[in-house]
Amino acid sequence: PIPLNKTLLSGGRRWAMPKWEGGGAAQLWQPEWSYRIHEGLSLLCPTDVTIVMMTSSLTSYRLTAAQQSWLGPFRTVVSWRVIVISDRTNRRTGEMTTPQLRNHSTYEDAQKRHFVGLRLAYRDEALRNSAWVILVDDDTWVNVPFLLRYLADFDSDRPLIIAHFLQRVWLPWYPNVLSGGAGMILSSAAFLRIGRALDSGEMPVPHGLTHNDAHLLEWAQRLELPIVHAQLLGDNALPADARILDKVLRNLSTDTESSALTLNISSYADSRPVDSEHDIASAKVLGTGRIDPQALSMVTLHRVPGTAMRYLQYRIEEILGMTVEAFIRQSYGLGC
Repeated sequence: PIPLNKTLLSGGRRWAMPKWEGGGAAQLWQPEWSYRIHEGLSLLCPTDVTIVMMTSSLTSYRLTAAQQSWLGPFRTVVSWRVIVISDRTNRRTGEMTTPQLRNHSTYEDAQKRHFVGLRLAYRDEALRNSAWVILVDDDTWVNVPFLLRYLADFDSDRPLIIAHFLQRVWLPWYPNVLSGGAGMILSSAAFLRIGRALDSGEMPVPHGLTHNDAHLLEWAQRLELPIVHAQLLGDNALPADARILDKVLRNLSTDTESSALTLNISSYADSRPVDSEHDIASAKVLGTGRIDPQALSMVTLHRVPGTAMRYLQYRIEEILGMTVEAFIRQSYGLGC
């Protein structure tokens, strides 16, 4: 456990991080195992989970990939448990927005969307009864069958936030934050506390370059909500060491395409816009089987190109022996 420290939460040149130093909670995170209530093959009912995904008109291709892979089956069966919050309204894709967000598509604007989505969910009587709320980006792949098993091991009546906790891993001055893109999961008790604070105006939406995950971390501390670090919420779909990827790609073939793809891995790891070359590279790497076991053992993966999302979904269904949609429907008969 790490004591809350103003220096670690303060921003650098680019990031406007919260400067608040609270005295309520003494620790930033707790180990995941300390909150598990049991291990086993129990399965959560899909209607106990609400998904809040943020997207925008500029990244509609990501939403399409999610809907053609993991999100599509979930929405088909549990259609009223998904909020896709965007800068526009689009009935075809299911995107919704508010006057506050409409036509605001910048990176800074994106930091507000999860919290607006949480407020909308809190104001919806049906969604307010969710056992779990998961916040994801449109380039996050969710292993839905694993998610339903994973969350069954926790008590949703305990206030907690499950997330991948990043402990100054990028730059020496970079503060401790949550990995928002890897997914941030709120128990019912935490969701109600956050939702109430948002709805009353006590908790504002982020402003400026305050990151949504840093904002949630700050308010988790203010509201004394425990943070549970989960290694199974993948911070990045690709290995941290780009040299590993370089070796994998060079072993794929000796053609010029493989060499060209290798050159783009560093920019992909830096979170620049994903283009077709990155899609091809990631799908090829996953297809080698060298990263496949790692990917399929995660609850979520962040920064996943569209082709890789579809490949991962195919592999999950191959393992299940059925489509994910069939699995979700079947789970209704296993305790829902």
